[in-house]
Amino acid sequence: MQTCFSQTHIAFILGKEEHISGLGMKMLRQITSPIVLGVGELNYNGADKLVCKTKGFESVGSTCSYLTEANRLNITIGLAKLIKATDENTFLDREFIQIDRDYIYLNPETGLPGFVVLPITDNSTGSLRRIWLENLYSFLSFLFQSADEVKDDDLQELITRLERQGLKENQDGESKIPDLIDIANFLVDTFAGEDYRPVSSSASRNASKEKEVKLVHDGAYGNFAFYILNNKFLIGKTSDCDGKLTFNQAISRRHGEIDVEAEGCFYTDLGSSNHSYLNGNMLNPNNRYKLSNGDHLRLADMDFVVEIMQKGGGSV
Repeated sequence: MQTCFSQTHIAFILGKEEHISGLGMKMLRQITSPIVLGVGELNYNGADKLVCKTKGFESVGSTCSYLTEANRLNITIGLAKLIKATDENTFLDREFIQIDRDYIYLNPETGLPGFVVLPITDNSTGSLRRIWLENLYSFLSFLFQSADEVKDDDLQELITRLERQGLKENQDGESKIPDLIDIANFLVDTFAGEDYRPVSSSASRNASKEKEVKLVHDGAYGNFAFYILNNKFLIGKTSDCDGKLTFNQAISRRHGEIDVEAEGCFYTDLGSSNHSYLNGNMLNPNNRYKLSNGDHLRLADMDFVVEIMQKGGGSV
């Protein structure tokens, strides 16, 4: 499945072995919960395409370092409620919930999470449950890795279980399905019946930054933008990257990094195989280069326009 991000939506182009569940789509359209992002079905050059609206939401992957305990708790509660709801629906599977830091969102105005649910099946159904459980464990670990001291007892117990599983993973080299199932069951049993917590609007990431930076791509790989919401923003193909470009084989696993500082915005090529270019000039690896509003940054064969705006308006 190929993923394309834009400023208002995220599109998923299905592969040859993937299919949309008609009954799943019907059931999904009947869900009116605000935590489920609206999804539409299109056809793209002969391939099925699902589009989720993300306008007004911010991805957890890009805002995690700014989240309060109430934000993290609401995401946990929303995820538990959604898993329980899919388990109770004959035509919806929990594997339809996309567990990925870039596909799970937060509404900064309401403090509620937003989830991407895609009723997609493929020929590897037997392995989906393990992959989904591993993704759930990885996401929850990511969600709490930068959290300050947690006051909520149930949340602290979840973190303890995740840390315990991390130790097992280091010793055994692989997570065991029963251990992952225990974490998922604890999540649902503990948090699905909880009420969402009130969240101050000051928790929005915009209150934490002096600059708003994004990289805009409009070319062969579609139209989308990376919003640089962290002080350090890693771009590449690995799962720990903030800006994932898994669909482009020319991009290195860890291609480059954006640093946003009081003195300005900087880019560093991390020794990529196909190099990085700034305004047509190839960059030396591991050297920092200052970016300006309107610069053209090329990563391998992908061109981005740099947009740097001072908070409250005005280019930098």
